[in-house]
Amino acid sequence: MTIITYARWSSQEQSAGTSLERQIAECRNAAEARGWFVDEVITDEGVSAYTGANIKSGNLARLVSEIRCGDRAGRDTTIIVENLDRLSRTDASAMVAWLTDVLSLGITILVSKDGRTLTRHTLQNDMGTFVTIVVEAFGNNAESKKKAKRIAEYWSIARKDNSLHPNLRHPAWLENRNGQLLPKDGAVALIEKIFEMALEGRGATMIAKTLNQEGITPLAASSKQAANWTAARIKRIIYNDAVLGFYTPYNRPRSGEVSRAGEKIRRYPSVIDEHTFIQVQKNKTGLRPKRSIANLLPRSRCFVCKGAMGARGSSNKGHYYLYCLGAKSGDGSCDHQQGWRYSEIERPLLDLLLDRALDDRFFAVDADVITPLAQRVAALRTEMAAKSDHLTFLLDEIGRNPDVRELRAAYTKALVASNKAREQLQVADRELSKLRGRASPDQHRSRVRSLRESMESSDEEVRYKARFTIRQALDDLIDRIEFCPDTENVVVKLVGGVGTFLILGGEGSLIEQWDDSTDYSQHPRRKTIERFICQTAFKRDPRSASKRDPLFG
Repeated sequence: MTIITYARWSSQEQSAGTSLERQIAECRNAAEARGWFVDEVITDEGVSAYTGANIKSGNLARLVSEIRCGDRAGRDTTIIVENLDRLSRTDASAMVAWLTDVLSLGITILVSKDGRTLTRHTLQNDMGTFVTIVVEAFGNNAESKKKAKRIAEYWSIARKDNSLHPNLRHPAWLENRNGQLLPKDGAVALIEKIFEMALEGRGATMIAKTLNQEGITPLAASSKQAANWTAARIKRIIYNDAVLGFYTPYNRPRSGEVSRAGEKIRRYPSVIDEHTFIQVQKNKTGLRPKRSIANLLPRSRCFVCKGAMGARGSSNKGHYYLYCLGAKSGDGSCDHQQGWRYSEIERPLLDLLLDRALDDRFFAVDADVITPLAQRVAALRTEMAAKSDHLTFLLDEIGRNPDVRELRAAYTKALVASNKAREQLQVADRELSKLRGRASPDQHRSRVRSLRESMESSDEEVRYKARFTIRQALDDLIDRIEFCPDTENVVVKLVGGVGTFLILGGEGSLIEQWDDSTDYSQHPRRKTIERFICQTAFKRDPRSASKRDPLFG
């Protein structure tokens, strides 16, 4: 039996910081009290059950989809939740319909709060439990509606009222003084300085670096102080008409897109003159396309300060390099100023890892397409089992009554029907495997090659989808990438310690930890490779880490 605990909280509960620990602890206690071992913990963080987001597109929805498609066994799966409203706070009819569907898959639900167990038989045979579920669903949904209505009414009043509520969000350069928003000490002079640098033609990155070098503390709207200025923080000032005093109300629903809730209102004190603001907007360079993924390298780290490496420059113009962001910020935290040509890292990375990073799931179609066929395959398997049992029965009868011709005729007819059902099952099974992305090694290499070619497609949408898929795949496989300026090496470590390899700076060549058959004795970077292989060999087997390694004579 597979035991899964499920925890969910909305963004309000998440901010308290204890919801996850409490829910998981209660569910684990319920499992341990029954002598069960918890196999998996599934969470939906900041996801609303009132809108049904968790059962439509959250991790809970994915779990149910995997069981429906046959990737998991529903009959042997028990989900433990703290309370029933963790699963859904939709209206009663939707809640009961969803529960009926889920329980019909053979899933068992255990509510740790009161010890109730729900199975496919509960809704059919236990009227008391069914009525309780309906009443709870009505209560939970009504409570959520009431809360949503109160919040909506409050913000409706706040938007019509010209006076500022003390807790209303406000720009980082303002502070609340006795119910009135006023510029912080020195904030106006700082913002004027930032706009002056922007008018001089300095970009956001250069402005941030200058402020960090001068030791100027970043502006912060909350008590949580930012460590350094970044390009994003600069852009939130120079391209934000809040510096002119404008407030724009927005609706931010728990599900769906953010939308404007009204016209802009002058609510803040202006901290820059309108002419300067307009001039900076005119000098603003065109935004990069929204659907663009230039950097495919996940968890890239500086070997010196362990901080993040980021890409700078233009991939279209060929001048695209990776730099230590700490060193580039100008705050003095790191002196790793070396730039690493991006193409010389990406190319060998994809050469070695792409085949194994892109497993079958990246080529599978949507669950909505798979589900009907998966259900047909399950039905055909059930039919095959029944026909097999019938054939066994007929054979036994023929053994006991060898002279009865009718039994032999019935067996021949049943055998033909069984063979036909087997053929149908094989066809459906092959089609299901194809939809789930399964392929032979040759087919897999071909589709990976095709996807890699799509990375350079002239069609923006095709290019974006290919790069997005590859980025996801590498993110699942790579633990970290370390850039060392002293040795000019890049070391790539895979998740779970299953592999490590070396990319030699300036060459783009690649040395694998497990490639012990190649002779590197004549390689121009022989010493570097020797040190790398001896270090990684020592992690596998200390006896093979001798300086007289046969690899180097």
